[in-house]
Amino acid sequence: MMPGLPAPRAGAPLPPTTPRASVFTIILSAAIGAIVWLAGIALDIWGWVGGFFVGLLAFVIVAILVLRRVNKTMQPALLHVRRQTEARALGPAIQSLEALLPVGRWMPMLAGQLQAQIGTLAHFLGDDEKALSALRKSSKRSAEGQLMLGSLLYRRGDKDEALRVLAIAAAVHRKNALLHNTRAWLLAKEGRTQDAIAALVAYLKRDANNEPTKDNLLRLQNDRKMSMQRFGMEWFALQLEKPPQSMGEMRPVRKGFRTPPKNPGKRSKPK
Repeated sequence: MMPGLPAPRAGAPLPPTTPRASVFTIILSAAIGAIVWLAGIALDIWGWVGGFFVGLLAFVIVAILVLRRVNKTMQPALLHVRRQTEARALGPAIQSLEALLPVGRWMPMLAGQLQAQIGTLAHFLGDDEKALSALRKSSKRSAEGQLMLGSLLYRRGDKDEALRVLAIAAAVHRKNALLHNTRAWLLAKEGRTQDAIAALVAYLKRDANNEPTKDNLLRLQNDRKMSMQRFGMEWFALQLEKPPQSMGEMRPVRKGFRTPPKNPGKRSKPK
């Protein structure tokens, strides 16, 4: 599997969507709840008030059953995508994820998560246009998707929008150290050192023991550059900085999903 590349989790439950289920789920559940309510009144089983609570209970039960059904259906599909990703078949993995997007009509937050995955995979394939399109549709609750979006925008020269995206993401993901340090790194790179310091100070109020953040804050306060190496390949996957030679070279995966050798003309001699 590629370093820094998040894969869809097949065994984990899908994002909690019961409180914010999609229109399709609400319409179906409300229709069945109304039928139960009115049918009971017509058959003189309960009155208007009592029937309302019975109908409301039916609404909740149907919504839960629908969401559980969708969740159960999604697990094999996500497992398949995970296997494709681990095999570096990123193009087919993107196609598999795109085929799952209609499920977002039932679970909208899932659609945003899928778009984040599509954008991340497209980024590793080197298709920045597709990556940008998908990441713009990704959920604000996906820290990885928002990080990738902000980084991609910055590398394309859309620096103001990149910082705006990361500022919003930082407000949502208050304890994501990489996200807050990345935002501070970009602010410092733009000469906004005091804003970068303020961003790190605000983060340390919520996670006072985060050593990489404490080190970066001290560096900025002493007019030194931030160091992001302690975040490992998760940082270098954003392609804002090249990894040191000791960590190897991250190259975009292109058509064929194989990284070519550095010296294709040199072959090992047979013994």
